[in-house]
Amino acid sequence: MIKHLTIFFILAASTSAQQVVSCRVSFTGPAFGGVCPAGNTEVSSGDCCPTAQVVNGTITCNGGLVGPSIGGLCPAGSSLTTARDCCNNANIVITTPCVDVYPRCAHYQKCCANPQFEAKMRANCALTCKFCTPTPNNG
Repeated sequence: MIKHLTIFFILAASTSAQQVVSCRVSFTGPAFGGVCPAGNTEVSSGDCCPTAQVVNGTITCNGGLVGPSIGGLCPAGSSLTTARDCCNNANIVITTPCVDVYPRCAHYQKCCANPQFEAKMRANCALTCKFCTPTPNNG
């Protein structure tokens, strides 16, 4: 079981490039060769972000724009948007798509309720695990 889950998460990591991965706070620096320091994760921009601050989705600003970030850094009281602008924390909007990134989520559905795997399942199998509500398709 553990062997299969390890393979699942390796495959899920390789397919997650299709979705936008953002950072709630200032970057800790660039990822070198796709590698970040311990406790950090590479986001879509190619920068490193503290793992606890990674968002699988886009971060936008609903008013309260402070200005562009400088080297991925924002002043205190503001957060980094996906567009690399700084926004007052009170005006941050996080949009996360309700989709499964990994195609075999149904096979691993029993892991949704396991605290050991919840973060990975939330990032890769949000729809199957019912961690979100899909937007109705009106088209």
